[in-house]
Order: sequence, then C-alpha cells, then structure tokens
Amino acid sequence: MSNIKVRFVIEDLERKNTFASCVRTIQDIFDSPELLEDNIMNSINEELNFTEEITDYEIHKDLYTEIKDKNHEELFVNDVVQFHSKTNHKSLVRKLDSGLYVIDFMGEELSLIDEHFRIKKIGNIRENPELLIIKEN
Repeated sequence: MSNIKVRFVIEDLERKNTFASCVRTIQDIFDSPELLEDNIMNSINEELNFTEEITDYEIHKDLYTEIKDKNHEELFVNDVVQFHSKTNHKSLVRKLDSGLYVIDFMGEELSLIDEHFRIKKIGNIRENPELLIIKEN
C-alpha cells in the first residue's frame, strides 16, 4: 500500500481565519474520515499548545501532487504558483477528474508535470486567498 501525503489547513469559522496548517502522510486510506480529522485536531492542539478549544472549524484537505516546483518546493492541490516569465502570471494547482494535475495559463490548461520547472510556489489559496485577487487600475 502506498502512502498519501496531504496538507491539512484548519480554518476557525468563528474568527474567519486559518489558524493551523500541517502536512501528514496517511498510510491507510480506509480510515474513517471523522477519526482522521479528530486525530489531526488533537495532534495540532498538542503541537501548538492551544489554551482555548476551537469548536467551530473546518478542515480542508489538499492532496500532494508528487511534483515539485523549480525551487524543489512540494506542490499540493490549491497551491498558488507563479510563472517565471515576463507576465508573472499566477495560477491555481487543480486536479481534473482524469487525475491529471493542471494549472491555467492564458485560458489554457497546462499539465503541471510539463510546466513544473517554469513555476514557483508562492502560497496556497487557503492561507493566502489574496494571491489570486486581480487588482483593477
């Protein structure tokens, strides 16, 4: 059985902010999702030594693509990447139903595996939603 690497981002719905993020390798994909989420929350509470209990939260799960950017940073679904070009175009890493990881560039879906050497990771949409906001002049 192969391991699956997942980035967990925990969002505090009451305060409307992300308060924790961690990457874990999951060995048994047949574990109960509720049990997995409870283990993640307990682990994060221990690591960060929270003094108050967060009760209204959402856990986002972003799958590791097994691809790295030009700086050898691991790329996960929902990462924001920037093309190393004159345009400095930003895009979101997505997974298609076919299983292919893609990024959008000027209206075209490009294979992440073909373009990884031209892009750099600049954040993720969960923790840095402002990265994809288009500024108007």
